[in-house]
Amino acid sequence: MSYHFASKKELEDFIKSEVLGVAETMEILGVTYQRLSKLMESGRITPIKIFQKDKLFFRTDVESLSKELKELRKKYRPYDVE
Repeated sequence: MSYHFASKKELEDFIKSEVLGVAETMEILGVTYQRLSKLMESGRITPIKIFQKDKLFFRTDVESLSKELKELRKKYRPYDVE
């Protein structure tokens, strides 16, 4: 996938809307930090950038994994799904 931005503003807007930190990622996935760590260890989701106190993820990756996890929850924990 290739991205091209005509201006710094376009890049900033893209980052604000399409890049998520750990807190936002955990909220969308409905998981704890420990579960998110396991998902990263297993390669189910990969951060695009790792900082000392945070990690960044693409929104599309998070939303895709969220759909997968919801389907698995329906299958294995039907009483626990909204």
